[in-house]
Amino acid sequence: MELRQLRAVLAIAETGSVTKAAELLHVVQPALSRQLRGIEEELGKPLFTRTRNGMALTREGRVLAEHARRALLTLEQAVTEIRPRRGVVAGLVSVGMLPSVIDLVAAPLLKRVRDAYPQIRLRLAGGYAGELQDALQDNALDLGLLYDPKTHAAIDTRPLLDEPLYLVGARTLKPRWKKSEPLSALRGLPLILPSGSHSVRGILEHACAVEDIALDIVAEADTTQLTKALLLSGIGYTVLPGVAIADEKLERHVARVPLGRPALTRRVVLACSVARQRSESVRCVEEILFTLVHDLVREGTWPGARLAEFEVDDAD
Repeated sequence: MELRQLRAVLAIAETGSVTKAAELLHVVQPALSRQLRGIEEELGKPLFTRTRNGMALTREGRVLAEHARRALLTLEQAVTEIRPRRGVVAGLVSVGMLPSVIDLVAAPLLKRVRDAYPQIRLRLAGGYAGELQDALQDNALDLGLLYDPKTHAAIDTRPLLDEPLYLVGARTLKPRWKKSEPLSALRGLPLILPSGSHSVRGILEHACAVEDIALDIVAEADTTQLTKALLLSGIGYTVLPGVAIADEKLERHVARVPLGRPALTRRVVLACSVARQRSESVRCVEEILFTLVHDLVREGTWPGARLAEFEVDDAD
């Protein structure tokens, strides 16, 4: 099995057509068809099936494509780390982030990395805590900015911050809230929440179970964008970390209040795989990301967040 065959499989899967894949890879169609035929004969299984919408991966094809992506990514990382001249930090670094922090962190991270290490290339991905944790365990990510995961031997974490969770509702609903609201304020409220795999949902359900509070969930929304759209429609309320609603336009249309007495919080950590060898480029991006988050908290840009590590007062 050759690398060009793996690239052929991925190109056909992406385009749904041998002709378009050949154009993408700058090879003639008969040559690409031979590559596909060769790998199917070697494996003894068809990798694609023809549909009205083009060529689609079979079950065996999906398995191969998943492993091929990881293999080619690992190879690409190795090549970019080996090629540069001595003394230059370079390489491909994959960083995963919670959807709620992407708007606040992604662009500043890219700028700082480019300014400090122009030869490092970032691959950024968004996902919920469970998805990011799985990707770290599978070595599909170098670093992850995620909600504190369950203890796992394959993942090492550095605590970054604790942030409060807010009860949020459209101003058109005219909520009458105090400086903070107890969990009991959720009783009878129509709620728009993410599905069970989301960190906020888990924290909220656990706290409400302890206090015997039933939640009236009218809809589940698994993207921050969808949650915000439903929120603005006035259909119901939601519970979000402050960073998810740190948007001037959004804040004009919604009200928020810290939820719980004491306030419910979630911890955000910087995670990496223990099994995966950390290259110099990964270590450099890790330190930049760690410093960036600390700066955002100290500047007050990360709403309501407190650094998880003890800080010595400058006056001392």
